[in-house]
Amino acid sequence: QVSIRESTCASKLYAAPKGFGGQALLEASELSQIALERATSAREAIKIMGDLATQYGFYSAEWDTSKFGPSYAQGEGGEALTVIDKKEAWMFHITPDDTGKSAIWVAQRIPDNHISVVANQFVIRKINKNDHENFMVSSNLYDVAKRMGWWDESQGDLHFLKTFAPQRYHPSYANRRV
Repeated sequence: QVSIRESTCASKLYAAPKGFGGQALLEASELSQIALERATSAREAIKIMGDLATQYGFYSAEWDTSKFGPSYAQGEGGEALTVIDKKEAWMFHITPDDTGKSAIWVAQRIPDNHISVVANQFVIRKINKNDHENFMVSSNLYDVAKRMGWWDESQGDLHFLKTFAPQRYHPSYANRRV
């Protein structure tokens, strides 16, 4: 009794699939299908998807830069998946890592009596890395952010949206829809 809903999001990072110039094996629909076949809870589905993507690589909904350049691929580089079961709801964000061979991800529990709205833009902001009840993260999340020069400990909590989403030409694109 797990359900998953998807929204493609802009990400600074994007990757191509294996066989098309990339190294990644999985994308959002494949990860969702595997999780729905195996998981009995939202937390378990997130763990399954995150672990598989980190191990085998995650590729973007759009990755071909030959026609429209990298900004087009960045516009569809990540995914936001709402993952729910009978007891909990979670927001799960995933994007390729900087090598194109793995993935980084974060999940935040949506508190009871709250909603989360996604309109093709990451919505998880500050991550409390000590709050394991309400946040789950990939083991490489902080390393990738540091390696890319986008975050360090002196800045405090990592802000996923600011760290991994590109600046949009039209930020109202998602905001008006929300």
